[in-house]
Amino acid sequence: TDTDSSTDARLREFLTYHTKIAGFDHVYVYDNSDTNASSLAAVTDLFLPHLVTRIPWPHRVCNNNRPMHANPGERSSQYAAENSCRARYGPDTTWMTSLDVDEFLIPSGKQWNNVRHWLEHVSSNEKSTKILSFFQTRALPNIDLMIPYEGSSTSSCKVGENADSKSDAIFNS
Repeated sequence: TDTDSSTDARLREFLTYHTKIAGFDHVYVYDNSDTNASSLAAVTDLFLPHLVTRIPWPHRVCNNNRPMHANPGERSSQYAAENSCRARYGPDTTWMTSLDVDEFLIPSGKQWNNVRHWLEHVSSNEKSTKILSFFQTRALPNIDLMIPYEGSSTSSCKVGENADSKSDAIFNS
């Protein structure tokens, strides 16, 4: 099968951002790699186990069509992985999101330090909120809100501890 050689770099960037900068407590990576050789373990193992968990997910196709439908369906198993994560980890999680490796949850505006800070505000001010929906855009980032990165290369990234709270993400490869 064809593999995307940038997957490791993109996943490392995704995990570094969401665990270190955005303030997520934990990220569950559902790895549907075909073989151990293409596994995402080399990247997830760079992160402390209490921050990132890789779940081997060999399910490649999920049929969501009604019985006797003309198209048997070949949808990705992403929906099944998301349901698995909600069933396994949802009861112990206050907030959970499902993101692809090219999606970054970034609160806009200068009043939010990170996603955790924003979710604390939502939790304390909107008691009945259960689901948040977002407008997606492929717009350019607001350069005025960006801070230049002056650290070392992330190629040997080991991510440290985060404060205690419960905000998790799942990533589907």
